[in-house]
Amino acid sequence: MKRLTLYLSLCLVSTAVFAETKLYASTLPCATAAHLVQYRGSAIVATGGATFDRIVRDASFCQRTQSLEGAFLTTADRPACFIGYRCRENDP
Repeated sequence: MKRLTLYLSLCLVSTAVFAETKLYASTLPCATAAHLVQYRGSAIVATGGATFDRIVRDASFCQRTQSLEGAFLTTADRPACFIGYRCRENDP
């Protein structure tokens, strides 16, 4: 029983470590939102309503079959703020 409890505890801790906090760009100044993406390398960002997008710092956070697309989002102080890139699948 102790082993099972320890195993389950470790599973929960490791899951929490990999969970990303969502950013709500509309509540942050442009510079702060961009800095958080640069600092973390990637972030899950609210893009409006209940939709979220993964924004990355550079191509090293994308798969080899993907390319970068600029991500311009509405922030607290700008209607179109460049905060990073989206990974998009390349055309076949």
